[in-house]
Amino acid sequence: MPPPRRDTQDVITGAREPDRSDRPAPAPAIDPAQVASAQRWLLWHVLALLIVTATLCVAPVNAPAWVATAKLSLYAAVTLLTIAMSVRLSLACAGSGAMTLVAALLMFIPILNFALLASLNARATEILRARGVRVGVMGAPRAEIEKLRPGACRSCGYDLTGLDAARCPECGAPEIT
Repeated sequence: MPPPRRDTQDVITGAREPDRSDRPAPAPAIDPAQVASAQRWLLWHVLALLIVTATLCVAPVNAPAWVATAKLSLYAAVTLLTIAMSVRLSLACAGSGAMTLVAALLMFIPILNFALLASLNARATEILRARGVRVGVMGAPRAEIEKLRPGACRSCGYDLTGLDAARCPECGAPEIT
C-alpha cells in the first residue's frame, strides 16, 4: 500500500500546497550548442565510415596481404571513432546511460549501425530545429553553432559577454539572451 499523500501548509498564508514527491524528476537540460557540435562530428565520421566501407569492397586481384590488413584496421578505427561520436551525441541529447551503452554495443552490427545512426541524427535534428537552428545535410552550419554559445547574440552570433545593452551592438537585435 503506498504511503498517504501529505499536503504542506504555508505558515504565512495558510494555503495548502499538494505533495510533489510523486512527480518525476525534471528532464536534464539539453545544450543545443553541444548537440549541434556532436551531430556535426558524427556526420563527418559516418561519411568516413561509408567511404572506408566502400573501399573494403574494392580489392585488387593481386594485392598483397598487408593491403587487406590495412583496410580492416582502418575500418575498425573509423568504426570505433563513429561509435564514440554516437555516444557523445546520445549523451548530448539527454539519452540515458543504459540506452547509450546498448546502442554503442549494437553499433558493431554492420547494417544496424546505420539505422541507429539515422535515428540518433533525426533526434538531434528535431532538438535543434525546435530551437530554431537551421540544420543541413551535414548538421548545423558553423555559423549557427556560434549563435548557440552562451553569451552570444541569437541573431548574429556576436559575443555579448559583459555587455548590459538592451540591443546587440553588431546587428541591433532587440533581445539579448
